[in-house]
Amino acid sequence: MSAAGFGNFWADWKTYPPAAEILAQTVGEIPAWVADSFKKREKRSLCEVFEDHSRQLQQDVERYEDVRVRGVEALSRYDVEICAQGDGDAATRTAISLKYNHISYHRLHLEYIRQRWPGVVPFAEKHLQQEQQALAIKEAAGVQLSLF
Repeated sequence: MSAAGFGNFWADWKTYPPAAEILAQTVGEIPAWVADSFKKREKRSLCEVFEDHSRQLQQDVERYEDVRVRGVEALSRYDVEICAQGDGDAATRTAISLKYNHISYHRLHLEYIRQRWPGVVPFAEKHLQQEQQALAIKEAAGVQLSLF
């Protein structure tokens, strides 16, 4: 996956493509480090690994789009003043390129699972869909959800 077709990212963060364009790109050859990362994993099921990468990909896509569309307005004061020494454009470029790389990272892992263990994907996707439906029902019912 290469960002080369989308212009000079560092020069102008506004040249970043919509997330849908990134997701539509083919992954290409999967680097050896992706396979190596599976050898080092704790004893977690492939379904759990697939679900984790899928969830994180979705979160990263949402954040990428938020920063791409809103620019510096989507960033925290810390991001702008501390991380980028007050330079809003530099903070935006950093945030959007970081999310772009996160999207690429999770897509590589998901594609590796799809290619190496194709039977795992339908089960993991079905479980994710059920989980999302349950979450939507809870939110519709007004149940307060907390990460902590």
